[in-house]
Amino acid sequence: MSASWNGATDVASWRVLVGSGEDRLQPVTTVARDGFETTVVVDRQRYAAVVALDAAGTPLATSPTVAVAGV
Repeated sequence: MSASWNGATDVASWRVLVGSGEDRLQPVTTVARDGFETTVVVDRQRYAAVVALDAAGTPLATSPTVAVAGV
């Protein structure tokens, strides 16, 4: 999966949430932002979302939960 937030310069890292249901998301990893688009490899689950974090680890925003294609 890939994460980006066009124009958001205060995003330092991304927390990846995955789960078997939209209401069953759990954090599986946090990765440092890597340029415009950060790619993260995680075990396949039915649903996913990401949380944008600032340098102190404070959540800035959470993406909508999406169904993962092909699962």
